[in-house]
Amino acid sequence: MARRKKSTAPQEAAEETNEPNEDLILDEEELTEEPVPEDEIICKLTQERRKVTPEETIIQDLIDQLHREYRVDLANMARDLSFRISDYDETAGKKKSLTRRAALVVYKTGTSGETRTDEDIIRVVMVAKKGTQPENKNQGVEGLKNLLSYLAQQQSSSVINLYGAWTNGDRLAFFRAFRNPRNQFIETEELTDFPAPDESLEELEDANRRPLRIATKESLLRAFKSAHDYLYGNQSMRGDRAFWQLLNLIFCKILDEQQSLRLFFVGATEANTEEGRKRVVERINRLFERVKNEEYKDVFDGSERIELNDRALVFVATEISRYSLLGTDTDAKGLAYEAITSNTLKRERGQFFTPRNMIRMMVEMIDPGPNDLILDPACGSGGFLVIVLNHVRRKLLAEAGGDPDLPVPSERKRIELKLKEYARNKIWGIDVDPDLRKAARMNMVMNEDGHGNIFCFNSLEFGVPEREVPEMEQFATGVPGLAELWNRRNTSSLSEKFWRVMI
Repeated sequence: MARRKKSTAPQEAAEETNEPNEDLILDEEELTEEPVPEDEIICKLTQERRKVTPEETIIQDLIDQLHREYRVDLANMARDLSFRISDYDETAGKKKSLTRRAALVVYKTGTSGETRTDEDIIRVVMVAKKGTQPENKNQGVEGLKNLLSYLAQQQSSSVINLYGAWTNGDRLAFFRAFRNPRNQFIETEELTDFPAPDESLEELEDANRRPLRIATKESLLRAFKSAHDYLYGNQSMRGDRAFWQLLNLIFCKILDEQQSLRLFFVGATEANTEEGRKRVVERINRLFERVKNEEYKDVFDGSERIELNDRALVFVATEISRYSLLGTDTDAKGLAYEAITSNTLKRERGQFFTPRNMIRMMVEMIDPGPNDLILDPACGSGGFLVIVLNHVRRKLLAEAGGDPDLPVPSERKRIELKLKEYARNKIWGIDVDPDLRKAARMNMVMNEDGHGNIFCFNSLEFGVPEREVPEMEQFATGVPGLAELWNRRNTSSLSEKFWRVMI
């Protein structure tokens, strides 16, 4: 029987709905009028004060993720439950009693309060300390598998509906408990994701039925970092090589979503067998051929290839395939993308990105609108341009009568053409580093296209005849108002007039 480690405040029942109730995720200021000390946070689930620790931060992120991505009603969640289970100690040759702690559990819809039992639990999440390896005997995934086996034994139904997740903040692993039809023993197996309460495992196995989740900031950041770190640690790749391999797969993912191909897909159990992994690899290699030779041949030179072994490619694909990159919030994508670019393309070279909060302040100060021309002459990975694009997106949504903060799909669709037109005609970027130009183009592709307006040359040399390169002419003839100046570049100081136009 489960025991709460600490008593939790009563959770108010919420009206059941297929969509998450955003009002239930509250800011600290909304939860209490008293100031919250810097070393405390207000729990999104129980509304209690909690000490800020790495593990508590992870729990808060997971509450948000379960609610927003998996549509779990907060009233059906509980936290900090301990379970006394028995396990066989092979060394001692006998059973021993263990305590397993669940950071979060999800109960069946329709159950409530003190009437809930262990049989009503359908999802369980274990949070290990930062740095704990999944292979750790006591704190790793074995602990989750022990707990799933125990809870499965409490279910009276012949069909077990029980799934779990384990995380150390960097890695997120999913498992299910099931009854082996041959011997009726309860077993566990790893999954690429677990279904939301209103989904089935069969849907996650079918590319045409599997839902794409709208990622939270923290979950997309974790997915990108986990994929990058896996390549860095398991493929012996330096940071920049790992980044470009990840970028190749992100391009594949974007193309797959844009054209609804459903090839960038890993079934719930497909990664568990060699045959399944080979199917995933074959699909993604087909996608990459289209990426570099057809759809984005202006970004690739055609010689690029995916250099990952099957297991590594499937791991990375698993991390990012569950999310809709096109549907996820621009800020969430920007935060995740710049986290990996700043650690590879810039920091390793002694360069640093402008902090996002400073970029956001600059954009709010200039307050660009749909008719304003924007140039970043040292655009790096495109962070400034993407935040401008998001700023204009919010304006277009407001003008169309939509919600700039939480637009529904129909509202996004309403402004889609205007936003694409703005990205392609009004946003321009230049960077002297060809690698950063490619990274900026990817950033723009993830955020409504516009990738063709990123050029590679030294913007300080623009208009200096002896420093002229072909991309300068392409840039000058594309930007409204510059073509005439470019044609008269030998009779006047183009560089000076260019900066007068653009500043």
